[in-house]
Amino acid sequence: MLPSPWITFFLDAVATQSIDAYRRCGQLIALRRRYRDDIASVRRTNVDTALIEYLFASPSITIGRAAEVAGVTQQAAGTAIRHLEDAGVLTEVTGRERSRVYLAREILDIINADTP
Repeated sequence: MLPSPWITFFLDAVATQSIDAYRRCGQLIALRRRYRDDIASVRRTNVDTALIEYLFASPSITIGRAAEVAGVTQQAAGTAIRHLEDAGVLTEVTGRERSRVYLAREILDIINADTP
């Protein structure tokens, strides 16, 4: 007996989403590796590393949040944010002098990409 068309449709959708999730995970793992290698080739501190790890859980960050995540002063967090900005990991998106928000656009691009 053949499965009903609805079951076939459902299983095809699950398979497509599973393949897509696997592909995105691979892209995110490769990007994380690249970020860590790029930062290490220039300079890497424990703060930089902690922020890179955090960005894969939450791809937006402020200096205040970075200070909390890394357990450092806001000045040290600001320095680490600038390192990541210089490396192309983060982009400031508010255009303000205070309460700036930084995004890890490459991470967001992978997450938000259309399913092939």
